[in-house]
Amino acid sequence: MLQLDPGMMIWTWITFFAVLILLYKVALKPILSAISEREDSIRTDIEDARRQRDEAEALLEKHRKMVAEADMEAQKMIREAQSLAEKSRAEIVDKAREEAAVLVEKAKMEIEKQKDDALKSLRAEVVDLALGAAEKVLLQVVDKETNKKVVDDYLTSMPKSIKN
Repeated sequence: MLQLDPGMMIWTWITFFAVLILLYKVALKPILSAISEREDSIRTDIEDARRQRDEAEALLEKHRKMVAEADMEAQKMIREAQSLAEKSRAEIVDKAREEAAVLVEKAKMEIEKQKDDALKSLRAEVVDLALGAAEKVLLQVVDKETNKKVVDDYLTSMPKSIKN
């Protein structure tokens, strides 16, 4: 069966602790420092990633605000352009109405002038006709039948442009 030798147990324990101390001095400190360095590196990387994410979110929010401001500015410019266009349209319409009123007034004045000229011309022709008819009548014997015949003859002897 298995026998336990106390000497062997003591030397096993001494050897175990010697190897443990040797490993602690030689291997454990570098391993623990490497693990600690790696842990610090990972922690630093995580903090950098969080900081970069926060910066990216801030930058994204800034860009959103800039886009919103640009959109508001564009809407404002569109409203101003529409207002200016409406104002220009109203001015053009008013100017056209004024010009039309001036043209209508000029046309009325021209028509009135031509009417006055036509009336003067007509009066002159009527006077000439009346004088011509009176002259013919006075030169003839004064009876009703003769007067009528003289006026009819005079009217037929007039040029066609005057009759019309």
